[in-house]
Amino acid sequence: MKNLEDIVENVESKDDFILFVRRLIQDLRKNSEVWENKNLEDYLEAILSWTEDMDGYYLNNNIPIPKI
Repeated sequence: MKNLEDIVENVESKDDFILFVRRLIQDLRKNSEVWENKNLEDYLEAILSWTEDMDGYYLNNNIPIPKI
């Protein structure tokens, strides 16, 4: 069985994304103790924080900032 990192690196279609999300759910149920964001509110706050700071990530890694 592929790990989550392998799956996310190969998401190229709707079906790939569905598989990835299903595996995320399975992993959360099985390994919730290692998940940093265990509920929806924490997860959404993490998405917000990363999005607010993402330009710095791209600049620090010499990667072009995506145009949204």
